[in-house]
Amino acid sequence: MYNRFRCQTNLSFVIVGTFTILETNYSGVFMKIIEERRFDFIPQSMWDSLNKRDHKNLTSYRSTYRWYRDTDDQISELEDQLKSLKEKKKSYVTKLTRLNYELEHIRNDFYFTFSISYKKKKKYYGCDLNRKKYKKSGGLGSEKLIVGHLQEYYKNDKSKLDEMERMGWNRFVRKVVQDPNGEIYERIIKTMMKDITLGGISLNRDFLFPISK
Repeated sequence: MYNRFRCQTNLSFVIVGTFTILETNYSGVFMKIIEERRFDFIPQSMWDSLNKRDHKNLTSYRSTYRWYRDTDDQISELEDQLKSLKEKKKSYVTKLTRLNYELEHIRNDFYFTFSISYKKKKKYYGCDLNRKKYKKSGGLGSEKLIVGHLQEYYKNDKSKLDEMERMGWNRFVRKVVQDPNGEIYERIIKTMMKDITLGGISLNRDFLFPISK
């Protein structure tokens, strides 16, 4: 049987006979109470004079206290590391933001999308290479001409021919042209580096898929 009393400091006191336990939600106060109960006033040489239960509990307390301190030290080290890493992250974000701004012109000049459209009146397919500052339009020809050209270009690459058959030529062309790891994409970027406007080339199937004669 015990009584509990609260005060305005968010502390509560539990009275158990003549023994008082201080409880709180503040971990700082709790840890201080733990530290004050290390029982160093009992010489270890006299532990054997204690009854079996007290001896066992005291031994357990001392070992658990060591684990507690070790864990608390680890937490402090990790908190310091976390604080340091957050500061590093903050500096990286600042630097990346600045570099992103300074490099934005590269994205504007070289990042492109590629689209294909059907010109119903002329019965052929056109294409557009779009960038933020520049746009290049061209023609691919009729479906028969395009498919025949692709089959000739990839005649020694069965996997590509099978992929085109599976996807359909339209979707296949858009995929290979915009593949950053592909030879066609690389050819377009190299051409842009020589002439950023692409004013000196004709955007057609012969440029995208050149066939050696």
